[in-house]
Amino acid sequence: LGIHLALRGTKQVHLLMRRMDQLGKGDFHSAVPVIVQDDLGKLAKVFNSMTTDLASSRAQLQNYATSLEGMVAERTKELDAANKRLEDLSQKDGLTGLFNRRHFDETLPLMWRVAQREAKTLFLILFDVDHFKQFNDRHGHPAGDSMLIDCAQAWQAQLEPPALLARYGGEEFAALLPGTGLTAAASILDRVRRNTPGE
Repeated sequence: LGIHLALRGTKQVHLLMRRMDQLGKGDFHSAVPVIVQDDLGKLAKVFNSMTTDLASSRAQLQNYATSLEGMVAERTKELDAANKRLEDLSQKDGLTGLFNRRHFDETLPLMWRVAQREAKTLFLILFDVDHFKQFNDRHGHPAGDSMLIDCAQAWQAQLEPPALLARYGGEEFAALLPGTGLTAAASILDRVRRNTPGE
């Protein structure tokens, strides 16, 4: 009987050791079979209870980590959108939505270098709204702003990429027409003039 109990105790120890090895490899779900009712059996029961608690805690941690990853992804998306808005604000005119003077000043030398390298034309057209100050004085600044927006939209519709239209300042606008021939540039300029609101 004593030998039998000793063998069962030894087997219980081996089962505990194997289970600890499995736990070390990330298996939180297997239980140690309890084959003795002495202190070793109690130890096996305590070990099973601990691993059950660990498995539960691990599942909670995994859920928390998944939730945290989702929150980080959402915040990253919001940050990317905010950065895009900031980039747009740094390049776009707040009133008309056209490119602003800063973007125009940065783009002109780049387009010029490309035109030189590829031996292509680059037309620059500067134009403004006639009698804008008088219009503003007579109708007020909100009406003047509305006119600038209408003009910007009408002129932008006459241009196709890679042409670039920018608000140069006040009622002044600039267009860059890369790779456009003289006849085509004159035609675009005429269309812009004819499609000016109020003309």
